[in-house]
Amino acid sequence: MVLAWPKCPPTRVWAAVEAVVIIAATMYVIRGLTRAPSWTVDDAWIVARYADNLAEHGRLSWNLDGAPVEGFTSLSSTLVAALASLLHIAPVRALHALGLVALLLSGGLLFVLGRALRAPPPAAALVAAAHLTMAEHITHATSGLETEPFIALGLAVLIALARALRGPRASVLPLAILAFVLTMTRPEGAAPSVAALAAVAFSRRKDRAALRRAARSAAAGFGVPMLVTLASRYLAYRALVPNTFFAKHSDWNAAHLRDLATITDRHFIDLAVVCGACVLVLAVVRGRTPWLPRRERLIAVVSAFSLAVVALVYARSEPIMDYAHRFAMHDLPWVEALCLIASTAAVRALRRVRAGTALALGALLGLATASALVRGLGELPNEMTRMAVYDTSTAGLYRPMVEWILANTAPNATIAVYPDAGIIPYQTKRRAIDFGRLNDAYLAREAHFPEDFVAYFFARDPDVLVVSQRDTRRLWDEAAEQIVSDRRFQERYELVLRRDAPAEGIALMLYVRRTR
Repeated sequence: MVLAWPKCPPTRVWAAVEAVVIIAATMYVIRGLTRAPSWTVDDAWIVARYADNLAEHGRLSWNLDGAPVEGFTSLSSTLVAALASLLHIAPVRALHALGLVALLLSGGLLFVLGRALRAPPPAAALVAAAHLTMAEHITHATSGLETEPFIALGLAVLIALARALRGPRASVLPLAILAFVLTMTRPEGAAPSVAALAAVAFSRRKDRAALRRAARSAAAGFGVPMLVTLASRYLAYRALVPNTFFAKHSDWNAAHLRDLATITDRHFIDLAVVCGACVLVLAVVRGRTPWLPRRERLIAVVSAFSLAVVALVYARSEPIMDYAHRFAMHDLPWVEALCLIASTAAVRALRRVRAGTALALGALLGLATASALVRGLGELPNEMTRMAVYDTSTAGLYRPMVEWILANTAPNATIAVYPDAGIIPYQTKRRAIDFGRLNDAYLAREAHFPEDFVAYFFARDPDVLVVSQRDTRRLWDEAAEQIVSDRRFQERYELVLRRDAPAEGIALMLYVRRTR
């Protein structure tokens, strides 16, 4: 007996099951979001400072005077925050809303991607359930950063690519526009964007008229806007990439690849293995290996290329702050596209084997998805604790510094922050030197040794220094140690405030320059 999957009632039933699973997983996310503590990553306050300066003063710059610098990674998020500021909405609130909306849309985007690939139900539901039950999403959606918007835009690019590959007359303009927005959200979005447009060109290489139409759309939606953006960036900041690239660039850092392996093992590896088993059973039982349609092959190639490039970029990046596999999360659209193609092949394989075999393998697919849910449930308390601890440490460490600076310094004072220059410069509105390097072109591009940081500090001679103590024995790094231990610092500055976070083993100290 061969398992029968007639086209009418069972297909509708499976489609309904798929929709119910995705809706239920989205409700699970909503429940997690309502229980999450209120918190904001320090980097989000950096974006808010740029947004306010643009909205209030017409300058997309860290400080209103001096050389401009682009110390944010996401131009699109900064512009959204600036628009919110113009409308008298707190930029950080807008950034939070952006992350929440993007996460809540992601399940639907995976459903639409499945439809665009003509994946038989419930293939998309398997991947969407694994995606939405990742506890890390709760952390990122409530952080104020662009992680969730980048993931959602990556899925949207894949949807547009699938539709553009339907035939020579399919529109390429939506893909080109989404590719541009993805690149503006994070610069590494350029890799999947270019790969997607190249895949369309490859698919139309034998039809010159279709290829010309695709080229015009790609130029209008992606090429020209990118050239204008790059030219504007270079004229304003003397660089083709944001200053964050220089600040975070490092030697080989395998931690990011380990993070990618961790989230893949935790949420997708079981599903991928069972999908492979389904295809293997078909190859053995039916005596042939199922071959992917050309469109799926092209999307698989684009996803694999994007995953490799983005992962390698992160492997050369040293984050100033990391949490919840922060950078590896940006690889999810490409991991999930590959997983969706695998689950599509598996469901197709199950339609061609006997009922007993199909039911057994189908049950394994369900268990593989359930395992991701169980692991997500197990990780959720850790994520909740991480967010709560961060918010508590912000209240105990940074806010007293803000209050002291507002009460004891002039509005035109200069403060130096080492290294997390987010909430303190934003809330004090003082001119700020970022020794975390994100918002300082010299420190990010030209300072290579601790002595360079020391010389720069005394040349700028700030009124206040706020410096982090990594543990009870040392400051943030060797350069910070040399600044504070320097004879000139001992003569000019005095410690006026110290706050400790024993749970994290760190402290924050505020030094003020003595009156001249």
